[in-house]
Amino acid sequence: MAVEALRDGVLNEGYAAWLAAGQAERATDFRVRDTLLVVARDEAEHAELSVAVLAWCLAQGEADVMSAVVAAAERLPTMVPSCVVPAGVDAITLAEHGLFDPDGACYGNGSGYATVLATTRAVVPQTVTSSC
Repeated sequence: MAVEALRDGVLNEGYAAWLAAGQAERATDFRVRDTLLVVARDEAEHAELSVAVLAWCLAQGEADVMSAVVAAAERLPTMVPSCVVPAGVDAITLAEHGLFDPDGACYGNGSGYATVLATTRAVVPQTVTSSC
């Protein structure tokens, strides 16, 4: 449960919140923007809950729980693939409608993921926090 809270909750939900917030910033359709803001808030709340679950697991668990979490944190992927825009589709238009990855080649360089990864690793005591 602790490793799942770390990977899926803290990291994945945290990154989903970051992505949705970035997509909302780019969206020009108010319905799309408002929906993405709700998604961003919900995902951020899920990530926060996962931080609490992880902390509880670490407080209740034995040394093997801590070791498993530390090892999992050190093995988290250092980058994620960006979306591939189909040929003939304008990436800017997609972004304006909230349909494109704001952390990809057009608007970012993976820095959002790197930030969320560092935050994820920071919630784990004794974790190597360096990034590539």
